[in-house]
Amino acid sequence: MTSKVDVTPITGGTVRAKLRRLVERSGEERDPLGLRPVDVIDREIEQTDPFEALVEAMLPVLPTTGTATQAVRNATARREFLAEFPTLTSAEVARSAGSAAKNVAALATRWRKEGRIFAVPWGGELRYPAFQFDDAGAPLPVIRSVLEILQGGGSDWQVALWFATSSPYLPRHARPVQLLSDQDRLLAAARAEQALPEF
Repeated sequence: MTSKVDVTPITGGTVRAKLRRLVERSGEERDPLGLRPVDVIDREIEQTDPFEALVEAMLPVLPTTGTATQAVRNATARREFLAEFPTLTSAEVARSAGSAAKNVAALATRWRKEGRIFAVPWGGELRYPAFQFDDAGAPLPVIRSVLEILQGGGSDWQVALWFATSSPYLPRHARPVQLLSDQDRLLAAARAEQALPEF
């Protein structure tokens, strides 16, 4: 027994309707791949062959030279950070702190939600820089204080790289990670940052 093939012609209206349904399902104001705004696709569908407009909508927008350069800079800074500073998984955070909870991610997740520590995404998981913990595996109190100042102004990676980058607001342009024991100076440097640099 053969099944019928849908041979409904592709029109601008049907393409637009299908794209809108996908966008509404994803909860985004962009096309299904998150590449181009739907209103741009709408205009293109009105002016050209609907199939070609759909194909074009699914192609990535090529980055400008400046964007590509910034992306390379970001990737390099992140790789260098991870090469220099040990990081912990949530299970390692729990183990270091002596947690016996069955959910090994619970402790790190709770501390992060409370603003006591931060993590950076890498390879599909969160990594917790080890310098923010004391020898017993507990968060250093100064980390919470710094995060209260910085986290409104940048991403987790920007916060991590702030700790690792020399600061004009610290003696001899020290890196904040070198002064974790000097809370007053560290907090003054954090307050002096009007906005975290874009790494």
